[in-house]
Amino acid sequence: MFFLLSSTFWGIISSSASAASIFYQLLETLPLVLRRYPDVQVRVAGLNPLVPQWWRITSYGRYLKALIRKGGLGEHISFIG
Repeated sequence: MFFLLSSTFWGIISSSASAASIFYQLLETLPLVLRRYPDVQVRVAGLNPLVPQWWRITSYGRYLKALIRKGGLGEHISFIG
């Protein structure tokens, strides 16, 4: 479930397989949200899938990075650990 509150996109995603699906759906729809609310910021808690685990970024991390780049979302998403 996600909430829009004071130009900040708030949500809860569990650490299950469906969380990955929800997160990439969020990345796909965020450009639409930004058209209406350009100041929205997404803060993601947990492991950052864009940072290499051991020696390389996973294929999921590369996919998310491409979605972020494609949607111009880099300044709207923060991984806070």
